[in-house]
Amino acid sequence: MATVIKPGFRGYAEIDGTSPPLRIRFSSCNLNASQEIEAPDLVMGDDTHDAWAYGKIEVQGAFSGPVTESTGAFMDELEANLQDGVQINVKYYDGFTRAFSGCRLNSFTFNVNAGEVVQYTLDIMGENRLDTDPTMTDGFTKGEKLVTWDKSSIRIGSLKLDEDADWSTIWSTLGFQTNLQSFTFTASNNLTRQFILGESDLFGDLVEGMKAVSGSITSYVLKSSEGLGAGVNFWDQYEGDYAYPIRFDIGSDLQVQAGVRFHRGVTDLGTGPVMTSIGFTGVTTHGRGAIESA
Repeated sequence: MATVIKPGFRGYAEIDGTSPPLRIRFSSCNLNASQEIEAPDLVMGDDTHDAWAYGKIEVQGAFSGPVTESTGAFMDELEANLQDGVQINVKYYDGFTRAFSGCRLNSFTFNVNAGEVVQYTLDIMGENRLDTDPTMTDGFTKGEKLVTWDKSSIRIGSLKLDEDADWSTIWSTLGFQTNLQSFTFTASNNLTRQFILGESDLFGDLVEGMKAVSGSITSYVLKSSEGLGAGVNFWDQYEGDYAYPIRFDIGSDLQVQAGVRFHRGVTDLGTGPVMTSIGFTGVTTHGRGAIESA
């Protein structure tokens, strides 16, 4: 009798309890409840491991794939329930499902490269894998358009952020940046898993950490006369003691914004196009990145 191996493309993931169900398309998902056996090397008269204990159980993993119309709504639900978490159901194939409760968004990353589809990674941490597996039937019932590089852009404000900056007027100063080749943006909640003495729960409790924003931008270097963003010294204006507002538009429905400080730009020279890369870190009193989706 031949073995029937199930294809993964028939699976899907959804946030439980939403109406209609919030589902996300992805290329890969490794959300699991993992546990190891603690069996340390000990001085005990022989060469075998016979002292052991069950280790902690960690519910963690990532969804990654191309950005579609459903990506923003899925992220919004995770962000809105960051304190309590949500239940994520994963269907691997008919008859094989798993449910993970207390799931929170640990970090998200967007990668945009000219000529390619925008990619995302959502790093998830959860509190438990439920003993009762959910009933999941239909998957997606309509098509979606992938978000491409030509629908993505960056805006940087001309107003420097400082202690006295009027945040309500800052975003009106944003201007499009041209001649960009790529950018990456990561926002993290830096969740940690904490355990309590005397408790039998090996899953632990999730605690939020300090928020962090980071990323980088790469642009082509053209003649200075070609306009905004073209000159090799263009990024020099952003170096110094100030933070700047920055917004990433990813398609028509997803925007990410933050106040950041720029690193020193780095220009590489080879046989191909001359390009300058500049990193940034969110270290302003105006806080971390914020997600907005229509």
